Amino acid sequence: MPSPFPGAEPLFPVPWARDPSTSFLLDADATRAVLESSGFTVRVWRDVSAEARQWFAALRPPAQPPKLGLHLLLGPDFRTMSRKLRP
Repeated sequence: MPSPFPGAEPLFPVPWARDPSTSFLLDADATRAVLESSGFTVRVWRDVSAEARQWFAALRPPAQPPKLGLHLLLGPDFRTMSRKLRP
């Protein structure tokens, strides 16, 4: 699958990484290969990158996070990490 931003490299570390050791990405073909080699059958493959970029571009974090949310999983670095998700 061609990149939606030809010539652009991902910004590292990626949002879920706190340091380079967990900062990695697979392209669509490699992701599909890993899924299939793990025994999964891909029945539908739909690229929703454009929709995801629009959603993150419109995302405005609240002044205070909700009681339940992704911030509980990511911890105190959530604000910094979530800023990396915006285009």
